Amino acid sequence: MPNAHSLHLAHARFEAARHLPNSPPAHPTRRWHGHSFGLQVACQSVHDLDAIEAGLTELSEALNYQDLNAVLGQPADDRALLSWCHQRLDGLSPVWLNLKTAPQSWARWLIGGDLECRVTQGHAFEAAHQLPNVPPGHKCGRMHGHGFGVRIECGVDPHEDPIAVRQRLDRAWAPLGKRLNWSCLNDIPGLENPTSEHLAKWLWDQLADVSGLHAIAVNETPTAGCRFDGHTMRIWKEQTLDAAIKLVNLESGDPRRQIHGHTYTVRLHLTGPVDDALGWVFDFGDVKTAFKPIFERLDHHPLYTIDGLAHADPLTLAHWIQANACASLPGLCQVDVEHTPLTGASVIQADPQDAQQ
Repeated sequence: MPNAHSLHLAHARFEAARHLPNSPPAHPTRRWHGHSFGLQVACQSVHDLDAIEAGLTELSEALNYQDLNAVLGQPADDRALLSWCHQRLDGLSPVWLNLKTAPQSWARWLIGGDLECRVTQGHAFEAAHQLPNVPPGHKCGRMHGHGFGVRIECGVDPHEDPIAVRQRLDRAWAPLGKRLNWSCLNDIPGLENPTSEHLAKWLWDQLADVSGLHAIAVNETPTAGCRFDGHTMRIWKEQTLDAAIKLVNLESGDPRRQIHGHTYTVRLHLTGPVDDALGWVFDFGDVKTAFKPIFERLDHHPLYTIDGLAHADPLTLAHWIQANACASLPGLCQVDVEHTPLTGASVIQADPQDAQQ
């Protein structure tokens, strides 16, 4: 993976109240209300994960059970809250921050030459499909169904209210949701071969008039999906593995130098052209099969006995997986390793701001 970037990922939660007087009239967020917030930060690996987690914990404790409007001294909409957090984490070289305010609502603050805010709205629908062009005997050639998840990502203009952008996305989605829910996707014009990739591209075309549209992500299962930004199609496949580690590079007396372990989430991202006949970048099943020898080498094993993993922190493990998987997984462009949910590391090719959340 040439020109790969290394990112540490940390996550914290806090409970807080706010009201948003600049929201559209009659919107419920104009009233006092509360959230269970989730805040994730991605930082370049010039800082260690412990320092990033400590900084994020300190910040979340300052917000926990607080009136956010009073803390910020202004209406605490998503952009204002992310900007406030960025200012207090600036010394940790953050690349982006993600804020989760509801099960299907996220906001991202991108930190580069220009600061940029994006919001993501998630939706779900239940539908059947079959893939007509798969090889004989492939299970996806049979009529079956999924609980699909869709995430629509959109940029927020500097003068826009994030809530207004979310409303715009919900309005645009509403007729599509009605059309897709309780349907057979094969019967919808343009979805005769309804792979996740074709569905993402179809949704992109249907939503092309939405101002600021940035990307469409489709999950046909919780552990597999794709993302299309109008140019590039990226798929991901996720697995968990259980392993024992020792972090021998830590200071003497740190309990993590002892044998301990984690249930890791490993997420493999691949990019490439969509096959004209099959309609996918890669078969998710083929990705799992190609990764199986590496998975079996790691799962239910002491990682400290494997060459290169004597100190298997998440970033070291992500680099090790990338180095060992790239030959069998052409198109591999990102490897995420989380030792607890949303905390760990990513190794990503090209722009680190595009790392999956």
